[in-house]
Amino acid sequence: MEGATLTWYQWYSRIHLYSTWKDMTSAMLNRFGHVDLENLDGLLAKMKQGASIVSSYQEEFEKLANRVEGLPVHALMRNFMQGLRDEIDQEVLMFRPSTLQEAMDLARISAEEIRNRHEKGLYFNCDEKFAPEHKYTQMQIFILDDDDQTKILIHPVFMLIGFIILGGEAIISYKGLPWSKKVKKLIHLILHAIALIFGIVGIYAAFKNHNESGIANLYSLHSWMGIGIISLYGIQWIYGFVVFFYPGGSPAIRTESVPWHVLFGLLVFMLAVGNSALGFLEKLTFLENSGISKFGTEAFLVNFNAIVTILFGVFVVLSVIFQARVEDDFSYSSI
Repeated sequence: MEGATLTWYQWYSRIHLYSTWKDMTSAMLNRFGHVDLENLDGLLAKMKQGASIVSSYQEEFEKLANRVEGLPVHALMRNFMQGLRDEIDQEVLMFRPSTLQEAMDLARISAEEIRNRHEKGLYFNCDEKFAPEHKYTQMQIFILDDDDQTKILIHPVFMLIGFIILGGEAIISYKGLPWSKKVKKLIHLILHAIALIFGIVGIYAAFKNHNESGIANLYSLHSWMGIGIISLYGIQWIYGFVVFFYPGGSPAIRTESVPWHVLFGLLVFMLAVGNSALGFLEKLTFLENSGISKFGTEAFLVNFNAIVTILFGVFVVLSVIFQARVEDDFSYSSI
């Protein structure tokens, strides 16, 4: 450290005796950064390798990434991969890197191999010299296993099917089906049980994907609310099963429990709808950090699904509130 940097450090150390590393880093960036910190996320998402070699691109990427705070590791990895040239990006994807460092290492190896083949006049897919009449003597098929993306999709799909669609249908089925209470109770109970299973699988998929990708778990309000909602959902189902189905509580207990059980069930359902909206908002944030347009197709689909989910939730709640009152025969099911 020398020159203006040393002078600044000596001055900073004298007036900030108990400064943390984070505070000093932030102060240094403000003093020497010369870049609008609010635009760093966008600059990182738009960074491209272009004509430079991978090591130079990686160096520039690391310099900028070091100045970005709060961006998840998987978002950094996605930005790095999207900035690579197409031929290198495809080579790296075939090896399914699980960490950012692994992706960087593979990119350097792939780039070196491509450069060597260029120099030797070889094809990319075989060790034969280039010729206009060339035909491959050995055909190969490469299958890209998109298992990581599948695990990511399992979470939102299963949570929506479980807690929103099946959970809402379970509520509507008991209030709206023109069958005996015993049949409606059984349908209601089974639908909620399937919804709970879908929710458990969806949360497991999210944790599994985070652990394998090096992403922190329970880092957002959406995550914590999801754990709380599935816990409340399970408690609600167990209570409804024991009191209203088997072995069943006394008529007095069931009569007293019905209004509270209905209220608690609707509360859990509305929390699930609200948390799904938070999930959609989180997805939009990830898309924006990845450089995808706010008005693009993916953003439109996310917003559309969020609106449909909220409208369905409102419909379910209103169907319960404005349903004609039915006299209880002490076999009332959970809502």
